[in-house]
Amino acid sequence: MAAGGGLYLVAMFSTLVILLALWLLGWFEGRFNLKAIEMTYDVVGETLDDMLSAINQSLEGEHHTMRAVFSVEAPEREHLKVIEELRRAPGIRAVNSFGAVEKE
Repeated sequence: MAAGGGLYLVAMFSTLVILLALWLLGWFEGRFNLKAIEMTYDVVGETLDDMLSAINQSLEGEHHTMRAVFSVEAPEREHLKVIEELRRAPGIRAVNSFGAVEKE
């Protein structure tokens, strides 16, 4: 509004103050760990049970939500069956599929 009224110096000053305040807020969030970030981990192990046990132990007491992403190559009918079984499974909050990729 200041620039529209011809007050270019006031507009530049207020813009710099706002940018400085946003930069400081971001710095404080990062410095004091106030901002949650989502990180993806790729875990490789001998058996699925061992891997899930290790993951659960490392997150025990932290009350974090885990997300598992995996791929299955099967006909569409079998994908629908897998989705239904996962939706009925206890302990799973949501199931989403991200579309199909045709293999040659």
